[in-house]
Amino acid sequence: MTQHTTALPARPVFGPTELVRLNDASGCEIFGKIEYLGSTGSFHDRLAASLFEKPSFNPQIKKIVIGGSENFAVSVAALARRYNAKVISVLPENARPEKVQLLKALGVDIVRTPAGAHPSAPESHLPMARRIAEQSNDALLVNEETCWEDARNSLLSEIEQQLPGRQISALVISAAYPLAASASKIITVPPVDLESYEEDFNATSRPATPPAGQSMVGARDACLAARNLMSQHGLLCGVGSGAALAAATAHASGIGKDTIVVLLGDSAKDFASTLLDEDWLLQHGIVDPRSREEAEQKFRGASVEDLQLGEAISIVENHPVGEAIELMVSRDFSQLPVINARRKIVGLISLGKLQAHINSGEIKNMSEPVSKWMYLFSRRGKFELITPATPLADLESFFERHPAALVTDESGKFPLAVVTKYDLLKFLSKRGG
Repeated sequence: MTQHTTALPARPVFGPTELVRLNDASGCEIFGKIEYLGSTGSFHDRLAASLFEKPSFNPQIKKIVIGGSENFAVSVAALARRYNAKVISVLPENARPEKVQLLKALGVDIVRTPAGAHPSAPESHLPMARRIAEQSNDALLVNEETCWEDARNSLLSEIEQQLPGRQISALVISAAYPLAASASKIITVPPVDLESYEEDFNATSRPATPPAGQSMVGARDACLAARNLMSQHGLLCGVGSGAALAAATAHASGIGKDTIVVLLGDSAKDFASTLLDEDWLLQHGIVDPRSREEAEQKFRGASVEDLQLGEAISIVENHPVGEAIELMVSRDFSQLPVINARRKIVGLISLGKLQAHINSGEIKNMSEPVSKWMYLFSRRGKFELITPATPLADLESFFERHPAALVTDESGKFPLAVVTKYDLLKFLSKRGG
């Protein structure tokens, strides 16, 4: 058999990336430049590619020293593998663990520096990277700011080609350093650190006189805008993209009819424990109030009791699966709570699951214990009590994480019924929802 391989281009190329229309704000059109769909999921792929696209780049380079954020380091390291160059990344000790793991997977040597070091201090990551490069033979030192200068022209050229004849009043970017000095139309938004944000989370006020070329955005505004990009446009962007959109919307109110481009440079997948976690969003008051109101209106204030569920019949874990099947079939149940000898709830047995295992031949004897085929209740995290008084809006949220719920009394000791998302859908169908 002939194997077909595709050779990588001699030098990496990034772009052009898609430009999509987002919305109108005060008569101003806002477009989004989708930069987070590259190989590593961030705008830093464009910055890294600009380094290797330069005519002056030596493909025989043996060592690359990176002084910059972990996202930038991942992007450079991924492309550097084409040249078999040794890569050293200098990062502060508070760099995100998942990014450090990616760098290790790419074979990068990591040098840590103190998290609170002043940028000009010799122990800070940029001076440290510079010192390492100077002490190495034929090492190439790279950092984000110099790569941005190279990437800027290709970015602006793409936008002009995609929006011919348009007057672009601003390009809004989330970046850790000001970029306005290089192009007056560029507005930078400092990144929002959700993991260590300790001040008033809901603060959205901006300084009376922010630094030139910068726009300050509160964490709540950034998260709401990012969630809007997901729910309204299907764009799985991160908090930096949300902050840029929030800044662009605020900027639009003061310029009238014009065009603004927002750089969507980070991915939602980097914010699984914050932006994508509805419990976290609720805890910090981030969830759009409309989503809660819509859920309450959908169920019209109904609770679990309104589902009129049949009484739960439990089965002991060491009882045979044949008995469980007979119970469920005779009572038209799809699932049964499973209890132990002390009558403590330990799991759930499903008629569908048992039938599937019987059909596949895995269950050969109807005397096999229920415990062998039941779904175990997760013992991780806090037990969530579901009672007849639980609002259906809360139950719907519960089903985003669990396949079924066991309804108990207020003490949580006695099972009353089993409820699934199907019961909710059936309830809504009857109400015309």
